[in-house]
Amino acid sequence: MDREHLARQPQNIKGIKLIDRIDNLDECLRDIQSGVHWDLTFHQTYANESELLLLEALKGTDLDLEVEMIESIAALREAVTTWLGRKAVTVVEIMKLLCNDDSSLKAFGMVSSEARFKIMLDLAEVLKVALVGRRL
Repeated sequence: MDREHLARQPQNIKGIKLIDRIDNLDECLRDIQSGVHWDLTFHQTYANESELLLLEALKGTDLDLEVEMIESIAALREAVTTWLGRKAVTVVEIMKLLCNDDSSLKAFGMVSSEARFKIMLDLAEVLKVALVGRRL
């Protein structure tokens, strides 16, 4: 349902949409907190779209739910930013490890293949966000 259409709906429909969106935002937050964050750019986009939805279609529906949605949006944005900050530090540590000396490179080679794969996935996620130039 687009924002213009939703803005014309009765208050009870808007209230249901607020509750649904809050639940979805909170689920995204739980995913990040539990490490199941398949696409951080999706989470950031979802937070941005939720803010627009609130401002353009749901404002004036239910003050308590609107405050809860604002808090859920802020919590999700903070989680994405925090996670990316941690991963940026990890990337720096990985690069130091890889580029420092031969013994460090050998130590990295002794890490299990599963751990190396996870490190590369983390690195790819950070690089994807950096290269796309998405603003957080």
